Amino acid sequence: MPMKAVIDTSSLLSLARYYLPYDKNNILHDFLIEKLKNGELIIIDKVLQESRFVSQKAIPKSLPFLTDNKFCNEYRIGEDTAFLIPPAPKRFYRMVENNFVVKSQVELLENQEYEALKTNFLNSADCKMIIKCDHLIASKEECLLITEESMQPNDRKLFHKIPKICQILDIDCCNIQEYLERTDEIKIEIS
Repeated sequence: MPMKAVIDTSSLLSLARYYLPYDKNNILHDFLIEKLKNGELIIIDKVLQESRFVSQKAIPKSLPFLTDNKFCNEYRIGEDTAFLIPPAPKRFYRMVENNFVVKSQVELLENQEYEALKTNFLNSADCKMIIKCDHLIASKEECLLITEESMQPNDRKLFHKIPKICQILDIDCCNIQEYLERTDEIKIEIS
């Protein structure tokens, strides 16, 4: 069974800015379309929404099919995550409280403020991508999360970054360059 990859907005933006402008023969473009069509590349609803508006709409300019509602509906791109809950909710929410949070930042907040920020995190694209990967793993599917975030400290953010949370949950995580290097279906050459 092929590996499934859940991709974030920053990785789509990297594709749009740094890779697709040099894809003169549409090899990468066609690769992405094929991966989306066969469900090996997953863009959740929150990422699809973000991608349509960030950085002067750079992503839709490079990947216009992401604004084509017929294409997105047919291939389940932008899968609704409003009611997506973790496969083991009690365990996951306990980990949010104990493992995903930066303890030193919690101490600086009032309880109400912390609860509001936790709710925002649980409804964020980051958390929904992590939950989607958790579901894939629970279904015995091989998956990874593609993000441009690094493991570096959070600059006073309440929750750890995606790679750190993936490490805690044992979810494979890499950036777009590493993802493209892992695939043997295309070869990226810069001339």
